[in-house]
Amino acid sequence: MSPAQASSAEWRRGWPIVIGVALGAGTGGGLFFYISSLFVSGLQAEFGWSRGDIAGVFAIAGLGALASPLIGWLVDRIGFKPVATACTIGLVALYLTFATFDGPLLGFLALSAFYGLFAVGSGALVYTRPINAWFDRHRGLALGISTLGVSVFAIVSPPLLQAVMAEHGWRAGYLALAALALGIGLPAMLLLVRPTPPAAKTVDAAEAPAPALQGMSVSEAMRTGPFWMMALALAAINAAGTGLLSQLAPLLEERGLTAASAAQALSLYAGGLIVGRLGCGALLDRLPAARVAAAFTLAPALGCALLFSGMPGLAFAAAALIGIQQGAETDVLAWFVSRVFGMRCYGAIFGAVLTIGYTGTIVGILLIGRSYDWTGDYDMAVIAAGAAFVLGALGFLLIGRPAHHVGEVAAGP
Repeated sequence: MSPAQASSAEWRRGWPIVIGVALGAGTGGGLFFYISSLFVSGLQAEFGWSRGDIAGVFAIAGLGALASPLIGWLVDRIGFKPVATACTIGLVALYLTFATFDGPLLGFLALSAFYGLFAVGSGALVYTRPINAWFDRHRGLALGISTLGVSVFAIVSPPLLQAVMAEHGWRAGYLALAALALGIGLPAMLLLVRPTPPAAKTVDAAEAPAPALQGMSVSEAMRTGPFWMMALALAAINAAGTGLLSQLAPLLEERGLTAASAAQALSLYAGGLIVGRLGCGALLDRLPAARVAAAFTLAPALGCALLFSGMPGLAFAAAALIGIQQGAETDVLAWFVSRVFGMRCYGAIFGAVLTIGYTGTIVGILLIGRSYDWTGDYDMAVIAAGAAFVLGALGFLLIGRPAHHVGEVAAGP
């Protein structure tokens, strides 16, 4: 079988997996991170919480996500579907609880910790595993297409949710998120996604997927430089990207946009996610991965600079550039973890990287919210975010280039 035929066979065999992952992950817990800033004004108006308090709520959600190594270990041990199913059902129950909440800030904080757990179990850590199992030659592009689900829902959701919440209040927004996960994501995952391909029926090795159990253990991975470069780069860009995202709607309103325009900018941000996911995924299969990752990480640093232009129109461009990096992030991490460390302990290693990265998420969300309370604007937060993106790009360059054989690392970018 020729390489072209082998590539065609890989897509012919795996396209239902890509669609199922796109719908399952697209309506999972990751979606809320992209539209969470729409809830800031409603929560502030009803409960009297400050923006710093609400930032604490979103940060606690990141704290719950520190259970990533446990989720990854469970996926490695009991499989993809049991974990994804349980966490999606848990996510729906939590959305319904948020929609009926009428208690103190402390209670909302406690619930948010569970959100982080369920979000990890219905997000990239879990859903990238079947993609990596089914695709080898076109792994980067398959990862990019499969993660488009979150981008598409993040484009469609902000204007619709903003309209629903304007008419019925912020609680209706949580009900809508629950309906998406239960009505679309869960059925798609159960019906379309098979965790691993069937045993190859041909002796042609080019058509068979890469062995699923090759690679390093968690302890072996954590003794390598690329693991720590990857984790620290993720922490830097999460502090910047997720921190900005958690306050993006009010930040853009501060830059001169109306509430409706800010919601449209969130959709443009989601359009950037599509560019980042497809573009980065395709380039990872063709160009030096460290340089690709660094280039996409520098895009939002330019976006941060545009936020100081004083021109509302450039705020839209800034939102798109930040979205490009956020879109590329999942592709980059899933690609590097599978190529550098292999698939034997993929979930646990990915989870360990995410745990360190989520510390950046927590710090970023807390600081950007508090910086507004302290200074009355977001200027210092935007400057710090731009610097963090630059540091993240440097970290990716220092990872080096994965060698041809999984589990070995070649020096140099």
